[in-house]
Amino acid sequence: VLVWFILAGLVERIGYWVLGRKPRHPGTLPARLPRVCIQLPMFNEQLVAARAIQSACALDWPKDKLEVQVLDDSSEERARAIVDEAVAVQQSLGMNCYVVRREERTGYKAGALEHARKLTTAPYLALFDADFVPQASFLLAILPHFYTKQGELLEDLALVQAQWGHLNPCCSSITMAQSLWIDDHHTLQMNWRAAAYGFVNFTGTAGGWGDQA
Repeated sequence: VLVWFILAGLVERIGYWVLGRKPRHPGTLPARLPRVCIQLPMFNEQLVAARAIQSACALDWPKDKLEVQVLDDSSEERARAIVDEAVAVQQSLGMNCYVVRREERTGYKAGALEHARKLTTAPYLALFDADFVPQASFLLAILPHFYTKQGELLEDLALVQAQWGHLNPCCSSITMAQSLWIDDHHTLQMNWRAAAYGFVNFTGTAGGWGDQA
């Protein structure tokens, strides 16, 4: 088994050198930008909830085409209060940001995402876990990949996965090891698999989905 993993790792790294280093160039966004819904699934995330909500609402996209759903399944009142306060601040600034809560946590994170998906008519979804801080240019970076150079929709493309970044990679030997492993997975493995097979797994966060596929 160990030999198999070593051989598979060699194939991925050689494949990355041959194919994966040539990224696919993005297309062109249409003149009329599409609506986008940001989904932020949370469960008792009182330490990072406000930061995640603020970051999502600060994405560089027209306000009238940006919707932010905070999917709060929290059981702790303090966590709920922090979410409500952060959402209220964004609403006061004119953002279409609102909380979605369920009586039961059926399906946990996946269930919350599916439940909230039915509440929006936006053709694109972007998902972030509560501990993620997306750059303001995130949507401008990923959404062009759903289009051709001529601005035509790629109807067979469902997902664009972004590479994860790190807030504290050099904080300790543990964070350094974790960042190296994550970078290896995103930079080498996923790029090569996408180039070789035209398929990539969704990591559960930091990705965009289109309903056309």
